[in-house]
Amino acid sequence: MGQDTTAYDEVLKTVYEKGIVDALNQEQETLNLMKRETEGWSGKEVKFPVKLKRNFSAAATAEGGVIHDAGQQEYEDFVIPVKYNHGRIQLTAAVMKASESNKGAFARALGSEVDGLVEDLADYRGRVIFGYGKGVLALVNEADPDGDTTLLVDSPGGIAGSTNGARFLKPGMYIAFVNPGDGSLRSTAKGRTIQSVAADGTSVVIDSAATMTDVANNDYVVIAHQSGTNVDAISKTTYDKEQMGLSGMVDTTTYVSTFHGIDRSASPGNYLQSVVIGSVGALSADIMQRAIDTVWQKSRGKTDCIICEHSVRRAYGIMVENDRRYSGADLKNPDAGTRAAMQKDLSFGGIPIKADKYAPYGTMFGLQSDTFTRWMLCEGEWAKETGAILRGVSNEDTYEGIYRIFDNFSCEKGSANWKLTGITANVVVINLP
Repeated sequence: MGQDTTAYDEVLKTVYEKGIVDALNQEQETLNLMKRETEGWSGKEVKFPVKLKRNFSAAATAEGGVIHDAGQQEYEDFVIPVKYNHGRIQLTAAVMKASESNKGAFARALGSEVDGLVEDLADYRGRVIFGYGKGVLALVNEADPDGDTTLLVDSPGGIAGSTNGARFLKPGMYIAFVNPGDGSLRSTAKGRTIQSVAADGTSVVIDSAATMTDVANNDYVVIAHQSGTNVDAISKTTYDKEQMGLSGMVDTTTYVSTFHGIDRSASPGNYLQSVVIGSVGALSADIMQRAIDTVWQKSRGKTDCIICEHSVRRAYGIMVENDRRYSGADLKNPDAGTRAAMQKDLSFGGIPIKADKYAPYGTMFGLQSDTFTRWMLCEGEWAKETGAILRGVSNEDTYEGIYRIFDNFSCEKGSANWKLTGITANVVVINLP
């Protein structure tokens, strides 16, 4: 009798499941700054009140005089929906049969699929944590697609900027185009597959030509779950289905105006609006301290972590270069480097500066980490409702496993966090593998 899904259920579940959770956590340092909460879910959402206004009845009085009318704090409910991530592996019966007599070979075959899924999930969620929930990979950067297969793109991750627009686009990826005006699929049954990515990051080659009926300038480029004519509904894309990321949580109203059900622009005291300083240019200690001071003055925000992409970290290194000593104990061996050479944190006034390869270009985030929460409905598990982790594919002698994570992120005190944008930095154009 050949191997069945029950036998493979135990191998996959016992050996690999916790390894996947651990690997994802290790790969996502930014995500791990957040508090982890599993309580509070009601169906598909978490709901809790946040304070948006102080009680202004606290005031000086005359001796024996009238006391201010009673006041109250003002609250509104955060409503945080669950967001779903899935990954899938698939093995043919031939692979499993060939591995029956050699446990080592089986471990290599299955391990390759499992480890690959871990890496891909980490890659995907690494980008998501810096987004704003819309699932935008890039924007189309041509007003008149001329009917060929080369498509110009900019604004990687949906964050404004002309550098390396194809940063998050990869050969073999299914994509679709979304009208930013109304969130509709630009043209049904018109999914595309990326064939190649330009070395300078300004364009991609797709499998069939794009015309003005298929795509328009500044359209959102998003992931499609299927290819070509199968993409006939917005539900078959990642548009508006991703977890809320830092670009949306640390924001005024640029990317997210209604934040988890609350209108940021109308909220009293702008408690949900972060301190955002744009068009920074050359980074300076003054502008960083200004942001830190402003969140303290605004809401007693205490910055305990600074996060940026590597090019911004290099800009910070250049900023402090003249203040550093290059001679160590041995003057014959001066060291011009910093801790960044070993990918370790630098610091500003004792606050660690962490470099994350998925962070937006030209941007620096200053965070009070305890204001962020990761709400976990399902931290990470293999789907096994049928009793087996590996299950048969219809009409094929093939078996698949599905790994899933159900969660979302929130920031309960946006005004305690800050963001600098438009920082001048020497970006190295890399299409992340």
